Amino acid sequence: MSLRSWLSNQWKWHVRPRWECVASGICSMRVKVRATGERNVIRVGCCSRPSSVVVGGDSNTVEIAPEARVGQLTLFVHGSGNRVTIGRGRFEFLEIHIHGDGCELVLESPVYISNACLVIPESNTGIRIGAYSMLATGIEIRTGDGHGIFDRETRERVNAGASVRIGRHVWLANRVNVMKGVQIADDVVVGSGSMVTSSLTESHAIYAGFPARQIRTGVTWNWSSNEFPDTPTAWERGQP
Repeated sequence: MSLRSWLSNQWKWHVRPRWECVASGICSMRVKVRATGERNVIRVGCCSRPSSVVVGGDSNTVEIAPEARVGQLTLFVHGSGNRVTIGRGRFEFLEIHIHGDGCELVLESPVYISNACLVIPESNTGIRIGAYSMLATGIEIRTGDGHGIFDRETRERVNAGASVRIGRHVWLANRVNVMKGVQIADDVVVGSGSMVTSSLTESHAIYAGFPARQIRTGVTWNWSSNEFPDTPTAWERGQP
């Protein structure tokens, strides 16, 4: 590794996070937190742009790691017993809506999100995004449709919600929509404008289309254009 690359990594992963933690007292004034109910735990660090956190209900937990570099955050939690855990990473514009009880959102460390809307409109469902994943702009992930559809004869609901799990080292390109119940395997690329309506089960593959289908296998990807991502360390070194 060249001296320039080494200095760049030192700044990215050691100096800048510590400086941001020192500055969090100043930046925290940009986060407006409003909570009603009882036994809610809210730990939000530094946001570089005006952000808001609104929590309604009881026994909700919102925890964002101090090392997370958050640009603009909009977070609404309406219900009880919900949990939001955001680890280390970089989040430019992140919008989260949770409506229900017993829901969970987990972003593992590290994750990069440029612009995404994560919606959990159904109780007892959740979204998990694995480490080293990257979400580009215009991403929407949902665990439900938001409104009920019912059989006219049986009166039973036919569009129940379901959790979404995105594996490790997954790249969602611009304007990808991921619908309820989808599971995405590790080390997958989903092409721009794709609609993912069913699980993508094979790793080391590219999926694209409306709905998304497999178009190539035996591949991997990296943040850097020039380094083969043979280890998680290589994945992390190339992060923006």
